[in-house]
Amino acid sequence: MTGLERLYRYAEENRVLVGTERLQFAPAITIRDNDKQDGEYYYVVIDPRQIKSASTERETLMHELSHIAVGAFYTNQHDLRARRKIENRALRWQIEHLIPKDQLMKAVAKGYTEPWELAELFDVSQDLMEKAMFYYQNGYIG
Repeated sequence: MTGLERLYRYAEENRVLVGTERLQFAPAITIRDNDKQDGEYYYVVIDPRQIKSASTERETLMHELSHIAVGAFYTNQHDLRARRKIENRALRWQIEHLIPKDQLMKAVAKGYTEPWELAELFDVSQDLMEKAMFYYQNGYIG
């Protein structure tokens, strides 16, 4: 089972419905809903036009699931600072699960030091790897 398949199974097991739809401002969004009979559940909507590869889909889905895992949601009522703070909470969880610190340190000890090399090794974007490296070196998201 691939990492992407595991994420879809995780979503299913955690009452997260994943679907596709054309989105204008983001490659994916997460919606929290509540049903009187069934309780809280979530929708993750992914725009397939904005997803270029399985690794991008995996990274995108993981980011949306991270919002659910840490309860990091915002609305149009939140200002930019609050949104950034909420996004950073989700990003930390995403990094910790896609690029665990101990595995990253082992890779560096083996000689992988360039962000692009590490990104390839962990099957994530270079951008996410650079954020992970900053986070693990500094203790916060830059």
